[in-house]
Amino acid sequence: MTISRLVLVFFYYIIVLVNISEQQQLPNSTTISTCNFTACNSQRTPCSSNRNCECFSLTRSPSVGICASAVLSCTDVVRCNTDNRTCPIENTVCVNSTRCGQPVCYPLALANKLVCPSNTTATTTTTVRTTTTTRAGGLTNTTRSTTRGIDSFAGVQLNLATSLLSSAWSPCYTATYATNMSAANLPGILALCNGTRLLLGCRPVGSAVLTVAAMGDRSAVLHDCGSAQNCAYVTNGVGWYYSDSWSWGFVNGNDTVSRTSCDTVSIDADYRLCWHTAGGGGYRCGATLYLNDDTTWEKEILQRLVVADVDGDDKLDIIVTYIGFNNIAISFNDGDGIFSKSTTYTTDCSPNFVAIGDIINDNALDIVVANIL
Repeated sequence: MTISRLVLVFFYYIIVLVNISEQQQLPNSTTISTCNFTACNSQRTPCSSNRNCECFSLTRSPSVGICASAVLSCTDVVRCNTDNRTCPIENTVCVNSTRCGQPVCYPLALANKLVCPSNTTATTTTTVRTTTTTRAGGLTNTTRSTTRGIDSFAGVQLNLATSLLSSAWSPCYTATYATNMSAANLPGILALCNGTRLLLGCRPVGSAVLTVAAMGDRSAVLHDCGSAQNCAYVTNGVGWYYSDSWSWGFVNGNDTVSRTSCDTVSIDADYRLCWHTAGGGGYRCGATLYLNDDTTWEKEILQRLVVADVDGDDKLDIIVTYIGFNNIAISFNDGDGIFSKSTTYTTDCSPNFVAIGDIINDNALDIVVANIL
């Protein structure tokens, strides 16, 4: 009986030690970038906006993984313990490695969220409108209507249905890749697309889904790189470049750009868009290239409009900025989808951003305009 008890105690401590060892290897989700290995592997979905990161499945839970920088070679890592679940080195985790042909211990430092940020960050907005009507006897009825949609996202997006965007986004320019862009007609395009935030995308003609798309502040989307070959302004997970006589487009994150005149790099091709602006219409929509005279693919620009019930008639009005004319305009809603009346207001130089709110607490909306200096 004594020996039996000792054996039971011995096995109990083995189990406890194994459980503690495995608990020490649980990734801290607040700092470690995790991923769904099954989804990443079957759908070929990147686990991070950093394309140097890969999803490594945990040996103890193959469907779960860490999203880590794949810079280490097989000679830089050590094999997991013989249980294929634990590691002899602190701050590492046992993962499956097809490349190395065996379970290996991978440093958790390379899976930090600062190294491998989430692939998609989207902000969904809800607009709630309240209408109050007074009936006889002073009684009131209140009705509420709600609209939802994606208002912003980070990084380059693939296969984005424009119907998922919030109602604040609207198309301002659509043309096939055979339509020229140049210094002569770009001012007119930008006058139509005068929103403070812009979204660029492309797709086959007739499709409701943008093959590749990215959004950003106007100043970022129109960052002038001239004819510099490797220029890109990186913000919010997108590298932007623009010139009215070279090319216009984006890449994902810090990906390399090679503009000659359009970007011709093949790495992460799906996440690239480039339009010629030196008299051409193409050149690429993701991995689809040589679209210079193509009438079956189209370019689209959307802008985010500022909407508010400015005149208090319970209908949303539109406020837009006109950078080149140094003014803003309010288009008033007739109620049937038509904005027949507009009023312009002069501003300081180059109005770039508009915000709405009751700034002075007088129960009336105020308009705040920010300018480019």
